[in-house]
Amino acid sequence: MDEPDSPPPKYTAEDLEYSEPARMPFGRDEELGLAYHRSDDGQGDGLLMQASTTLVIAVSGLICAGWLLDVIQHWQVFVDISELIILIPILLNLKGNLEMNLASRLSTAANMGLLDQRSSRNAFIKGNLALLQVQSLTVGSVAGLFSFGLGAVVHPQTNNVNEIALMITASMLCAAMSSFVLGGFMCGLVLVCRKYHINPDNIACPLASSFGDLVTLVILAGCSVSLQKYINTPLPVILLFILLGMIPAWVMYVRRNKFVSEVAKEGWVPVFAAMVIASTAGLTLERYIIDYPGMALMSPVLNGLTGNIGSIYASRI
Repeated sequence: MDEPDSPPPKYTAEDLEYSEPARMPFGRDEELGLAYHRSDDGQGDGLLMQASTTLVIAVSGLICAGWLLDVIQHWQVFVDISELIILIPILLNLKGNLEMNLASRLSTAANMGLLDQRSSRNAFIKGNLALLQVQSLTVGSVAGLFSFGLGAVVHPQTNNVNEIALMITASMLCAAMSSFVLGGFMCGLVLVCRKYHINPDNIACPLASSFGDLVTLVILAGCSVSLQKYINTPLPVILLFILLGMIPAWVMYVRRNKFVSEVAKEGWVPVFAAMVIASTAGLTLERYIIDYPGMALMSPVLNGLTGNIGSIYASRI
């Protein structure tokens, strides 16, 4: 950097590898900056302690998510609109992917020193939170429509316009609200890790995934129950158009932020490919959740734990 207050290099897909001068030491000396994740006994001990502790906390969040899914499956809205059960694995998978992407980008930015200066830190965080809203609203709309389409194939006699509007609106509302809550949490978590010399690669992604599932389930259940009261009114449709109208506004903001303007153009194919893969889990859950009551309790844990371990590995790379 030429000046202390000058913004860092553009954080884009074309420039993922920063030049060495752009790297800033984590602490007061370069040794601390290059190995801040090490413990006093060695590098492996620090990784083991941080990752293991995080995975234990993440599993507790997944267990809570499984318990909540086991409870809400019997609520009237999920009985009347069984497509919501199909939506749950798809939405959890997509939201988890987006939040782990955010956590990984924040961890990379922290390791490269982008969060050490106030000007670059504020611009980077605001841009990524705005990008998360764009992705969440888009993914939420597609996930809701896709889930209802799958449900229409399985239960063709239950289709109606009101249920379509409720499904998509609940999905988009849930995605936007949970992204706002979890995005702020992840930004704060990475900054705290940076301050206390903890490698965010070992912590951020698993917590984003596990607590993301729990928060998303809570919000989805609340939105679905609230919207069901107005299923025969124009309210779900009105909310749907408002949420769709917010996407271009967020896109314009993202395009003006140099940290995420290029990132916003990429990554959509893997996200929607993951949605197609997760649709199989949604159909399976909707088919067998009644016959095997324990499936709802174990599904988030079994799906989430392996993903958390993989996310630590991928983020560190």
